[in-house]
Amino acid sequence: MILWGAITLGTTFVKNSTQLIVVRFLLGMTEAGFFPGIVIYLSFWYRKQEQIFRIAIFFSAAALAGGIGSILAYGISKMDGLDGLNDWQWIFLLEGLPIIPLGIMTLLFLDSLPETVQWLNSIEKSIFLNYLRNDDNIPHIEPMPYKRFSFIQLRHTFTSWHLYFYALITTGILTIIKTYANFLPSLIQDMDLSKLEYNILTMPPYILAFISCLVVGYSSSRWKEHCMHIVVCLLVAFVGFILLITLPQQAKVALYIGSCVSCSGSFAVLPIILSWLTNNVNGHTKRAMSIGFVMALAQIGGIVAPQLYRVSDRPMYRRGHFISAVIIAITLILALILRYFLAKENHRRDNLTNDMYEIEADIEEPCDQVNFT
Repeated sequence: MILWGAITLGTTFVKNSTQLIVVRFLLGMTEAGFFPGIVIYLSFWYRKQEQIFRIAIFFSAAALAGGIGSILAYGISKMDGLDGLNDWQWIFLLEGLPIIPLGIMTLLFLDSLPETVQWLNSIEKSIFLNYLRNDDNIPHIEPMPYKRFSFIQLRHTFTSWHLYFYALITTGILTIIKTYANFLPSLIQDMDLSKLEYNILTMPPYILAFISCLVVGYSSSRWKEHCMHIVVCLLVAFVGFILLITLPQQAKVALYIGSCVSCSGSFAVLPIILSWLTNNVNGHTKRAMSIGFVMALAQIGGIVAPQLYRVSDRPMYRRGHFISAVIIAITLILALILRYFLAKENHRRDNLTNDMYEIEADIEEPCDQVNFT
């Protein structure tokens, strides 16, 4: 976070396109590990079903930032020329400055692992660690401490078939999330609004996404279920894109509502799919590698999304909306297939004899012997 803030701050002073490309590359490197790092960190401190809502809270903040960012940018635009800086320079300056002290505070006050906390006495710490270890009444899931790197888990990570389902689903939904930055501004601009009204109307889709992340995350945690929550959210997003595809250009309000519907549905999927992944990947090394791999592959969505919404398709972007709807449909089908195979594997494991279980125990990591959720 400290480097992230420093490089963001440094973007204020770039003088040419080459410097901008270099700084943007470095910025991407420093911020790349933040999201998967937070997801992994939360998995150290909470039991499986507790992780869902916590991850949803974290990701809802990203949706909320998308909503208030436009108003913040509008306010900063009024600072153009102040102290010799352009408005875009003020944006990087004001966004970069708070991150540095926040990163320092995190380094000083945020404990890395449950075993190292200073605010619990030895008895409280023992109770807490036993509580974490006995997740789902299975005491052998993950040995402490978490700092031990397991090469066996590393090998098992990339031979786990379900990892690639999670990766494809996450890539699909992140592609959809990235599309809003490409078509939503054009949709709102077509409504012939003032600059202030334009910035205000960019907020509701992300505010609704913020709310849906919390509501769906809470429901998923409450009912201990992932797949059908993902399916319902994807159906909501699909309906939103169908509205965007079929409505005429004159129906500007209805088109805007369609974008709000699709945004609220798609954003809520990401924390659920990531918590589904963390719930079903045990072992600290395997979990860290899995989340890192899934999030790295999902960044392809940031490359694909702009290609779906080309300038030549403005302002309706019918082609882009159609492809987005297809991606949602494929993602939904993948989620159902994953659920089917996980349930089938659970059924197979439940019917193993003691001898068969012992044979598999000699092949698998202990963390892989737990039923999927």
